Amino acid sequence: ICPLLDARKQEVYTALFRGDEGQVVRLTEDVLTSIVGALSHIRKQNGAPLRYIADGAKVNKKIIIRDVGIAAPLLSGGDGSVAAQVADLAEARFCARQCDDVGSLRPVYLRLSEAEEKFRKTHLTC
Repeated sequence: ICPLLDARKQEVYTALFRGDEGQVVRLTEDVLTSIVGALSHIRKQNGAPLRYIADGAKVNKKIIIRDVGIAAPLLSGGDGSVAAQVADLAEARFCARQCDDVGSLRPVYLRLSEAEEKFRKTHLTC
C-alpha cells in the first residue's frame, strides 16, 4: 500500500505499508519528496504490486500512470479524502474491537509550517 498525500508545493508525503492478515505493517519511514522522487524511492524499496491511495495519487495520476503503466492501481476509499480513508480504517478496527492508546500517538512533521518558513526567512537571515 502506497499512500501519497498531497503536500502541496509539488510534493507528496509517502511511505510503504503491507496488508498482512487484517493488519497494516509499516515497511518504510515517512518521507516528503516530489512525486518523481517518491516513485523512484518506491522502486528501490519494493518489488511487489502496489495500491496507490489518497489525494496525492489522484493529483498525480498522470505521472504515476506514465511511470508505472496504465495498470497502476489508483484506489480511493470513501470520497477519496484522507479523512474518509482514516475513518474506514478506524471503523474496521472498532468492529474488530481493536483500539489504540491515543495518548501515545504523536504527530510527524516532515517540513516546517508556512508560518515557520516565513519567520525563518524574515528573522534568521544573516
